[in-house]
Amino acid sequence: MLRAANRFCLRLWRDESGVVLAITVVVFLTLFMIGCAVYAVGEVVRERIELQNAADSAAYSGALVQADALSRIGAINRAMAWTYGQMCRMEQDYVVDKWLELVLKKFWQDYRKASTFNYSGMCNFGAPTFFWVGINQGMHKKVLLNGHHIVSISRIQSARAGAAGSFPSKSYHALAPLIDDCRRNIKAMNKAEKNIIGIFPKKITEAVEDVLSANVRDLDNDRYSPAGSADLRYKLLPDEGVHKTYFDIETDEMRFLRFIDWVPGDLGKGVQGGWYEKKTGRGIKRGYRRGHHILRAEWAWWSSKWKLVKAGCILVGTRQDSRFGGRAIKGDDSEIYVRNYYETELAEPRKLLKSFFGEDGTIVVGAARRMNNPWQFVVPGQGPGDRGIFSMCTLDDDERFMWAAAAARAGYKLKRSGREKPGWYETTNWIFGPDDPRYWNIKWSDWDVIMLPLRRGWTYGTYGQWAGGITGGQILTKLAGGGWKPIPPTGSGGGLGTQSGPELMGGGQVNYGGANKIILH
Repeated sequence: MLRAANRFCLRLWRDESGVVLAITVVVFLTLFMIGCAVYAVGEVVRERIELQNAADSAAYSGALVQADALSRIGAINRAMAWTYGQMCRMEQDYVVDKWLELVLKKFWQDYRKASTFNYSGMCNFGAPTFFWVGINQGMHKKVLLNGHHIVSISRIQSARAGAAGSFPSKSYHALAPLIDDCRRNIKAMNKAEKNIIGIFPKKITEAVEDVLSANVRDLDNDRYSPAGSADLRYKLLPDEGVHKTYFDIETDEMRFLRFIDWVPGDLGKGVQGGWYEKKTGRGIKRGYRRGHHILRAEWAWWSSKWKLVKAGCILVGTRQDSRFGGRAIKGDDSEIYVRNYYETELAEPRKLLKSFFGEDGTIVVGAARRMNNPWQFVVPGQGPGDRGIFSMCTLDDDERFMWAAAAARAGYKLKRSGREKPGWYETTNWIFGPDDPRYWNIKWSDWDVIMLPLRRGWTYGTYGQWAGGITGGQILTKLAGGGWKPIPPTGSGGGLGTQSGPELMGGGQVNYGGANKIILH
């Protein structure tokens, strides 16, 4: 038996027939395995590119919703500032015209009293010797305005008539409906901004989900895998509620008026005179300052009564309110004071807080898919250990995920800064003084999307410069945790299986080597 086995082995050693077949089988098997591996690697790379593109598109789309919301708020802020400014001017004209009407009304009431008392038939000697209404006998039909200006009553009448006949009319009758419109418009704009801030965070989530659903999909190898799908899932940072926290109400009237390149002096003379003052409270509001010495008209009157006798007309009595200041008509007289026309509607323009330019305002999207065996479609339904030679392309029994991340944020078109150029949008906090017409927050309605490198996504920036450390590792670590949501129709949500994070990105600083200026993801 042993001798026969030795003879067979020697014959195989000396006989060269069949060697080519053996070599061919070995070579082609090796090439086949290499080809399978190349296909598997290529498929994984293709899926990774698809996933990164989906994450980029989703982050861009979410930030586009954010930019649209800020553009709308910026446009409303400018409209609100203009409406507020016009309302201030119209209210001052309304108050002055209403006050002057009351001055004329009360003056002529006193004039009738004085002239009626003086009238006595043949002994009606008239004004200004026997009765007068004004500052004194020598200043009949003149009043003292605001403690400084002596003005004739005829001048007041002609001034009112001229204001009423101007275009646009400054008669309080014509101004009242315009002021009502301003009040309604400011209320509507306050409500619109509040609604935008309440709605757009949800719209960000919807946009991210829609884009991800449209850009990643199951393949045959996913459907035939033991998992039954690619198990698509995503994670969006920050939470929806955070987007409502980086807004506040602007209370600085100077900054508010800079939305339309005005200063408080442009609101009217009442602002400079101090009688049309700012009101305290959350928001921006002005109104008449009650008890102020401005818009005050003063005069007195004196009248005598005469009787006709045989000897002629004799003085039989006098009547007077000659104590100067005894008659004083004020702009806030209870007969004419109506709050709706003496105080503006409360303007509540929204502004961005510093937190917007860091983690709170940055939209980060993570997209993940299960790394199923690329050859699963060849042996559909087989488990991780039942794929034969194709098992070499299986990772962690189909429990590993590949994932990609992208960050974006809305940026604004900074005007007249020396930095603007075609396509340039600023995403750092550029703070100017209140007197600078370039004050932007939120003045401009031109917002667009800025894609951010993860290394700077949560870094606070100011004046076009990045401050603080590198944030890429922090973002990836936060993404790698739980809380992933399913991407319809095949996702299940949860965590990322056995994968905790990419190599060397476990939460510390991410080192991009010499590619710091060009790396985006």
